[in-house]
Amino acid sequence: VGLLQLLDAEHAALEGKKKAICRQLFETSIDTLDKGGFHSNAGVACERYGAYLVDIGEADGVQPQVLRAVEYYNRWGAKRKVKQLKDRLDAK
Repeated sequence: VGLLQLLDAEHAALEGKKKAICRQLFETSIDTLDKGGFHSNAGVACERYGAYLVDIGEADGVQPQVLRAVEYYNRWGAKRKVKQLKDRLDAK
């Protein structure tokens, strides 16, 4: 269900739906994935949410999403992915 919700969020973003709707869809997908224990997918959803924020010109919101992704990837045990994201944050 969480991945379907993420696809709904991506679809809404591509269609140019209102920002509040898109944000809610991304947040719902992340929450569902987290509650289901799908930490790797929750990390991906956070990254996609961050990319959406860049697309709409709200780059200030990207860092919190990347940090959330780092948290989820840490839970999953994806050390290289965590390092990659931290290095990206440090480069900015």
